[in-house]
Amino acid sequence: MDEKLVEADLIVSSYNNGEAVVQILSFLNKGSVTPTNVHIADDGSSEESRNQIQSKLSEFSIPVTCHWHEDQGFRKARILNEAIRACESNYVVFLDGDCLPHKHFVRDHLTMAEKGYFVQGRRCFVQEDQVVSLLE
Repeated sequence: MDEKLVEADLIVSSYNNGEAVVQILSFLNKGSVTPTNVHIADDGSSEESRNQIQSKLSEFSIPVTCHWHEDQGFRKARILNEAIRACESNYVVFLDGDCLPHKHFVRDHLTMAEKGYFVQGRRCFVQEDQVVSLLE
């Protein structure tokens, strides 16, 4: 049996939704297990959206690296590949920029991680007033 993984880098894909990315970082920061590093894979967001994220980075204890390229249409895979190349952990978790992670999101991934396999999850649609319960 392989030794259990204890660290993971997390990649958040984003496009013109800086406010949501800041919320995701806040949820990750309060998680039961935090990722070793977070990489924002930004597919050409506006300067305003990028500034929303940059202005809040000092509030988080998790190291965050932003990867951005110019908006030339949908090139999400290209920016994701750039973020993957920058990862330092031997396990990578992906999260879409419009999904808020549960407080055990990273922990659960590491618990299920197994060399040579990948874990796929589903998102649940919740009402805005239910978001607070994600942290409980």
